Amino acid sequence: MVLFYRAHWRDYKNDQVRIMMNLTTLTHRDALCLNARFTSREEAIHALTQRLAALGKISSTEQFLEEVYRRESLGPTALGEGLAVPHGKTAAVKEAAFAVATLSEPLQWEGVDGPEAVDLVVLLAIPPNEAGTT
Repeated sequence: MVLFYRAHWRDYKNDQVRIMMNLTTLTHRDALCLNARFTSREEAIHALTQRLAALGKISSTEQFLEEVYRRESLGPTALGEGLAVPHGKTAAVKEAAFAVATLSEPLQWEGVDGPEAVDLVVLLAIPPNEAGTT
């Protein structure tokens, strides 16, 4: 299965730019955690971070986790419909990647309107030079 992400943004020189990115270049089957059971969002984030580190996508799990938790403290990453997208943009990320967990039991995750049930977690790992483009 090939996954594609289509992004649009405004480019003042070229009016509009459209890019298509093959998401299979950003992840690996070992970054998938299906029917997982976690007791907290921290446990979920840590487990997904370990998967990315094992794949060589992250040079320092401590630095990456610190950035993810810093970002979590700035605002909610639960987006509704059972989806949470925690993320970190740091030099600890060697190359852009993501890890995914489907949960056998929902976790409470901070959303815009307060805690909400989440059963799909997508952890994004983004190097600073790709922030805003990935």
